[in-house]
Amino acid sequence: MKKSIILIILIIYYTPVKAVENWEIEKILNNKFISVSTHGTITHGDKYRLLISTQGKCDVVEDTFTFYTMAKHPEILNIVNKKIGLEAFGNKMLADVKSSSKFLGGHMIWITNGLYKIDDHIKFLQDKDELNVKLIMVFKNLEKKTFWKAEEMFDIDFNIWNLKNVTEALKEGQKLCLKN
Repeated sequence: MKKSIILIILIIYYTPVKAVENWEIEKILNNKFISVSTHGTITHGDKYRLLISTQGKCDVVEDTFTFYTMAKHPEILNIVNKKIGLEAFGNKMLADVKSSSKFLGGHMIWITNGLYKIDDHIKFLQDKDELNVKLIMVFKNLEKKTFWKAEEMFDIDFNIWNLKNVTEALKEGQKLCLKN
């Protein structure tokens, strides 16, 4: 839990290394990752982040985003490692809650969609104008199909991220990783 809080604080307070129009590209966490990120258009503080590990061949990206909530749900800190049902690009899918921590007057939730080969992810994203995410439910227990409705945990359960220049930004992030 303490590592999650430190991770979120380090990612929020940073100095961009490079920018591609609406994207920030930077080394984070003692140069262990290259973050390629853009702010949300609904909640500016929520970021869509594409993380490239510098510990490998720089050919894999983790697709992540954050949601900030002021809702005071009593279980909000207990949703780490839970599955979250959401809709993105018009498809319903399951993602993983990576962290949940107190932040300012509410909570910051970090969600991951998984790891992808960078070239494949570029092909997937390049023709899309924006990423629309609507949170639907957070599973208490996926096997038993018990869940909380997202609207109970999140005061704003949707966001939109502009994907303009995502190809250029990811390629720049990969170049920065390869120089590391």
